[in-house]
Amino acid sequence: MNRSSNLSSMVALGLLVSVVLACSGGGSKDFTFPADKKDYIGDWRGESDGGTMRLSISSDGSVNYERKNGSNTKTISGAKISKFDGDDFEVKVLLMSATFKVSKPPYQDGSTWKMVVDGVELSR
Repeated sequence: MNRSSNLSSMVALGLLVSVVLACSGGGSKDFTFPADKKDYIGDWRGESDGGTMRLSISSDGSVNYERKNGSNTKTISGAKISKFDGDDFEVKVLLMSATFKVSKPPYQDGSTWKMVVDGVELSR
């Protein structure tokens, strides 16, 4: 094999290893919910500007998200929370990440729990 072919093979192998590590979590330890963020756990729903938003957060850090606005739909499924930054949280799935901006963390309003995420008031 020539030098160019060896280099291409090494790059391809490196990419394959990166994808496998990303899919398997790279051997990192399981996510543990911070005690002060447990109120985030649950199925949240809200409406804004004619659209809908659904955000489901499990105690293991799994996140499923769907936001519909007219004919546009954005979904994230199979993601895991990787970190909290103040009230905001970041999720990752494979090589993609997204940050959810929480302007009002979970609070109780009567018997209903609410929070504001990405400008949308959600209830559970």
